[in-house]
Amino acid sequence: MNPPPTDRRDTGVFSFEQSLKELLLNAYSQGHTIEGEWQFTVPLTDAPDWTVSITKSYSEEDSSYQPTILEE
Repeated sequence: MNPPPTDRRDTGVFSFEQSLKELLLNAYSQGHTIEGEWQFTVPLTDAPDWTVSITKSYSEEDSSYQPTILEE
Protein backbone atom coordinates (compact mmCIF):
# COMPACT_ATOMS: atom_id res chain seq x y z
CA MET A 1 0.00 0.00 0.00
CA ASN A 2 1.36 3.42 -0.99
CA PRO A 3 1.51 6.22 1.59
CA PRO A 4 -0.63 9.28 0.88
CA PRO A 5 1.13 12.01 -1.09
CA THR A 6 2.76 14.69 1.04
CA ASP A 7 3.41 17.14 -1.78
CA ARG A 8 0.42 18.85 -3.40
CA ARG A 9 2.11 18.43 -6.78
CA ASP A 10 1.60 14.68 -6.37
CA THR A 11 -2.16 15.16 -6.45
CA GLY A 12 -4.65 16.55 -8.93
CA VAL A 13 -5.10 19.58 -6.65
CA PHE A 14 -1.97 21.27 -7.96
CA SER A 15 -3.00 20.70 -11.57
CA PHE A 16 -6.48 22.06 -10.84
CA GLU A 17 -5.07 25.15 -9.12
CA GLN A 18 -2.68 25.81 -12.01
CA SER A 19 -5.48 25.44 -14.57
CA LEU A 20 -7.77 27.73 -12.58
CA LYS A 21 -5.03 30.32 -12.13
CA GLU A 22 -4.32 30.36 -15.88
CA LEU A 23 -8.03 30.63 -16.67
CA LEU A 24 -8.49 33.59 -14.30
CA LEU A 25 -5.38 35.40 -15.53
CA ASN A 26 -6.36 34.95 -19.18
CA ALA A 27 -9.93 36.12 -18.57
CA TYR A 28 -8.75 39.12 -16.51
CA SER A 29 -6.18 40.13 -19.14
CA GLN A 30 -8.93 40.06 -21.78
CA GLY A 31 -11.14 42.36 -19.71
CA HIS A 32 -13.79 39.83 -18.70
CA THR A 33 -15.74 40.29 -15.48
CA ILE A 34 -14.48 37.64 -13.10
CA GLU A 35 -15.76 38.70 -9.70
CA GLY A 36 -19.11 37.35 -8.65
CA GLU A 37 -20.93 34.21 -7.72
CA TRP A 38 -21.07 31.55 -10.39
CA GLN A 39 -23.57 28.67 -10.41
CA PHE A 40 -22.66 25.46 -12.19
CA THR A 41 -25.37 22.85 -12.61
CA VAL A 42 -24.05 19.44 -13.57
CA PRO A 43 -26.32 17.34 -15.80
CA LEU A 44 -25.44 14.12 -13.95
CA THR A 45 -27.82 13.17 -11.13
CA ASP A 46 -25.06 11.69 -8.95
CA ALA A 47 -22.73 14.68 -9.30
CA PRO A 48 -23.13 17.77 -7.12
CA ASP A 49 -23.93 21.23 -8.44
CA TRP A 50 -21.36 23.91 -7.60
CA THR A 51 -21.40 27.51 -6.46
CA VAL A 52 -18.13 29.37 -6.87
CA SER A 53 -17.51 32.82 -5.41
CA ILE A 54 -14.65 34.86 -6.84
CA THR A 55 -13.45 38.03 -5.15
CA LYS A 56 -10.52 40.25 -5.92
CA SER A 57 -7.90 40.77 -3.22
CA TYR A 58 -4.66 42.70 -3.17
CA SER A 59 -1.62 41.98 -1.08
CA GLU A 60 -0.01 45.24 -0.02
CA GLU A 61 3.37 43.54 0.23
CA ASP A 62 3.30 42.15 -3.32
CA SER A 63 1.55 45.02 -5.08
CA SER A 64 3.38 47.66 -7.06
CA TYR A 65 0.17 49.71 -7.12
CA GLN A 66 0.61 53.00 -5.29
CA PRO A 67 -2.71 54.86 -4.97
CA THR A 68 -2.58 58.65 -5.15
CA ILE A 69 -5.06 60.81 -3.31
CA LEU A 70 -6.17 63.75 -5.41
CA GLU A 71 -6.84 66.98 -3.61
CA GLU A 72 -9.34 69.48 -4.92
